[in-house]
Amino acid sequence: MGTRSTDAAAAAPIPMASASYLSRAFVSWMTPIFMIGYRRQLQEEDVSEMIPEHKTRSLSSRLQQCWDAELKGAASKTRKPSLLRALVRFAPGYFWFGQVCLFISGI
Repeated sequence: MGTRSTDAAAAAPIPMASASYLSRAFVSWMTPIFMIGYRRQLQEEDVSEMIPEHKTRSLSSRLQQCWDAELKGAASKTRKPSLLRALVRFAPGYFWFGQVCLFISGI
């Protein structure tokens, strides 16, 4: 999927950007695209742009900042740097949500 050339695609709303917390948690904001994909093969015009926070450039720079902070913290405490610590700092919500799900599934 390259850059879009049409003005309509560029102006199309991004469903995830306006989705509620519950809609994001249950991925229900994806239902319209699932329905289109069920009826016919998806085309590039059917898929909206990504929200800016989820684009590679934004994510990679945030992860790099977390890794740099982990390297600094590890050096000051004379311990080995931990990729897990950097990832938890990078996306704490996803990490803790996953931990809660693992805990509940183990009950």
